[in-house]
Amino acid sequence: MVVSRDKAPTAQETFMQMAQAAGLRGRLLLTIGLLILARFGVFLPVPGIDREQLSTAIQSGNVPIAGILDFFSGGGFSALGIFALGILPYINASIILQLLTAAIPTLENLQKNEGEAGRRKISQITRYVALGWAILQSVGLAIFASQFATNPGTLFFVETVLAITAGSMFVMWISEVITERGIGNGASL
Repeated sequence: MVVSRDKAPTAQETFMQMAQAAGLRGRLLLTIGLLILARFGVFLPVPGIDREQLSTAIQSGNVPIAGILDFFSGGGFSALGIFALGILPYINASIILQLLTAAIPTLENLQKNEGEAGRRKISQITRYVALGWAILQSVGLAIFASQFATNPGTLFFVETVLAITAGSMFVMWISEVITERGIGNGASL
């Protein structure tokens, strides 16, 4: 393949170079595969929900905030899939930890003076806060979803909270794998 020396490479030349680089090709395929998996998980339904009743309520406007929640969850709210929360609990936990770092001297010391080990510790704390935040948000979704449940009750509530929390943690794991082994920042993608 000939690359122009006097001018910037064309898009076709850039894509050809990327396709020929084995390491980059593997990273790109991993990233695309995991992003496709995350999109499919949005539409994997939470068990025990009457889909027809849910879609009717959302389309009729009986749930006014549904449009905003559906936008932020990438369509997961209207489908009420197991990835309905997406990466939002992790993003919220990151923001909370950044604010707490300025307020709590121990966290500030970890961030500034401990180097890479401190950053790993803060990352681990962020994951735990994300888990707690995902549980809280899952409880809210389970309470909302109980009106559309085929068999509402304690078992439905627990199953829904577990499914949505596990889905959110799986999306968080996917984002970390993309960051480490794929291309780009996984949480942003």
